[in-house]
Order: sequence, then structure tokens, then C-alpha cells
Amino acid sequence: MFSRTLKLHWEYTPGATIWRVHPAVRGRILGEERDVERKQVSFFALEMVTGAVLWHKPGVGDPWWVGMDRVAGDYIFLHGFATPDLPVKRGVTVLAAVTGEHLWSREEWSTEKLDEGVLTVREERREGPVLLLVDARTGSVLGEDRAQEKTAQPFEDYLAYVGYPAVLSVAELQVHQSGRFVAQQWPVDRLAGPIELFEHPAYVVIAAHERKEKGAQAAFVHHLCVVKRNTGTLVYRDIIAASAAGLGMDTFFVQDNVLVYVRERMTLCAVSLD
Repeated sequence: MFSRTLKLHWEYTPGATIWRVHPAVRGRILGEERDVERKQVSFFALEMVTGAVLWHKPGVGDPWWVGMDRVAGDYIFLHGFATPDLPVKRGVTVLAAVTGEHLWSREEWSTEKLDEGVLTVREERREGPVLLLVDARTGSVLGEDRAQEKTAQPFEDYLAYVGYPAVLSVAELQVHQSGRFVAQQWPVDRLAGPIELFEHPAYVVIAAHERKEKGAQAAFVHHLCVVKRNTGTLVYRDIIAASAAGLGMDTFFVQDNVLVYVRERMTLCAVSLD
């Protein structure tokens, strides 16, 4: 029987903890990293196909209390916080996704939606919140949103074709059509917490936490594996975290037949499923 082993397509280690990875928009995968010791946030963009680094830059404004809000088209929207001890999103900073260039910032706004380059933001005023229409590239106010009584619609869904895993309990695995593949890889009684499972047309991707031996300093080994969907043959394996103190979710996604995950919180990895 013919079998082939999947291989790592590319990997990227920016130098600090990878905090968030945004699936590719217009061929660019975006990420947020945090240097905990230096209290510095940086952002980066890679080519989804090759992993080539397009740019890697520190954030704008406060070096720590900033985060990636969303990505839409050629724009990255960052948010600040109302106060460091009150983690409520406040403020809008826009970067160019192609270059990482800082386009504009407004501390008093918060993002609502984007429609063909026109951004709707919320501004808190004494008489109540107001929705403003803003040029997404320049930050110039175009006018007020007169339909404020309507619920603001979300940003355009650029991620409709991104595959995320189902989160299943051990009991649910017993009746799931691909649950048998988990038992083939690990003793089920050694697994802890939910199992993440994604069914690709040709493969099944699984992430699971295995309890370490009693007395071990860390509690879990966080595994990732890929098996053939028709035979269960193992074709790829990696350790997401060799010594995990807790259970981690949102481990991976699949986009354009590429499996994307983060190893040891430091290295972004891509595996082709073609």
C-alpha cells in the first residue's frame, strides 16, 4: 500500500511568545507576539504560501497595552484598553497589512464595522455614543452614521473558508466517526480535557493533552498528529507543548489545504495537506 508522510512546509520563530495568529487575508498571515520581560508587543506578516517574512515591527503607542483586533482587506486594526486594570477595548490604530506602516490612530474611538473602505467607529460622548463614518486608510471623518438605531454589522468575513477543529469530550469521541483514530494514537484513559479534531477530505487532524507521569513538574504533553482519513495511518506528528501546565485550546486551523499551528508558543508552523 502506498503511503506518504507529510512534512513541515515552513516555520517562523519571531523571537518572543506568539500571542495570536490571524488566518491569512489576501495571502498574508498576520501575527502578534509579546516579549513578557520587556513588556513589548510586536506584529508580523508572512506570505501564507512560502512563509517569507513581509515585515516584523513593534506596535504603535503603548508598548504593552495594545492588541490585534481584526484584519480586513489591506488593513490591520489594533485596539488599546480603557485602562491597564480594566481590559475593555478602547482606541483604534490602523496598520497597512502589506507593509506594517502606521496609517493613523484615535484613542477615543472603538471599531464597529468596515464596508468597502469606510470604517464605522463608536465615539463616546456626554450625550451618548455616536457612530461615525471614517475613511479606513486616512482616519478622516466622512460623517455620522444616521442609521444608528440598527445593530452594527460585523466586518466582512474574509475567513469563511478557514477550517477550525471540533472540540469533543472523550465520551463524544466514542460515537464520532473519526474518534477511533484518537484511540490508535494514545491510551484514552491518559487523555485530559477536550480533544480537538478536524476532518479534512483526505486527513484527520487531532490535538490532545496526555497526562504526564505522577510527580512530573508539568502536568501535560500537548500532542498534534495527522492521520489518513481512509486508513488511520499516521502521516505527521509534532509536540505543541512538551510541558504544559494547563489545557490549551484553539490549537490549530486549516486554510487553503495548509495546517497552521504554534509549537511551544514560540514557532509558527505550516504543514501542506495537498
